[in-house]
Amino acid sequence: MTAGEAHQEIVLIHHPRNLVREALVEVVRASGVNAIHTSDSQATLMAALITHQPTVVVLAVPSHAGYRRDANRTVETWAPNAAVIEIPRYLDHPHDETRLADIMHRLKSPGAIRQIATVVYARASDPCPLTAREIFVLNELASGLTSEQVATRMSLSKKTIDSYKSKIFKRLDVQSLLQAINKSRLQGWIDDH
Repeated sequence: MTAGEAHQEIVLIHHPRNLVREALVEVVRASGVNAIHTSDSQATLMAALITHQPTVVVLAVPSHAGYRRDANRTVETWAPNAAVIEIPRYLDHPHDETRLADIMHRLKSPGAIRQIATVVYARASDPCPLTAREIFVLNELASGLTSEQVATRMSLSKKTIDSYKSKIFKRLDVQSLLQAINKSRLQGWIDDH
C-alpha cells in the first residue's frame, strides 16, 4: 500500500464466481467507492486483507458454516476494523441465466449499494469514534433488527453483538441504543432509515 492509498476507503469482494465479483465491483464503484475482488480461497483473501486493509469486506456465504466461520476469522485476524457484509451465494450453476439475472438485479438495486456504501461513507466522515464494524452493527440495529437478527446475519453470537453495543455506548458516551442511533444519525455516521 502506498502512502496515497493509506486513507482510501476500499471494499473487498470475495466470491468464487468471476461474473458475480465483477457485478459487485461495478455496483460499489458506481457508488463512488474503490473496490477490489479476490477468488474463493482463504489464501487470496488473507493476502488481499493484508495488502489493502479494506474498510468493508463482502463475503459470499456458502451453505456450509465451516467456510463462513473461517472466512470471518480471517477477516477478524487480518483486518479487524473492517465491516463484514455477507451475501448469499446465489449462483450454484454458472450457466443458469435465471440466477445470473436475479443476482445482477439484486446487486444493482439501490438497497445493495446503500448497504455497502453506508458503512464506507460513515467510516470516511471523521471524527467518528466507531470502528467500521461497530458502524455496521449500529446501522443494522437502527434499521429495526434485533441483536439476535444482527448476530445471525453476521454469523456471530448475540453475546458478541451485545459487546459491540457496549463499546458503541462507551465510545459515543451514551446510555441507550436510541441515544446512540440519534447521535450517529445527527452526525451522518449511519443511515437515516
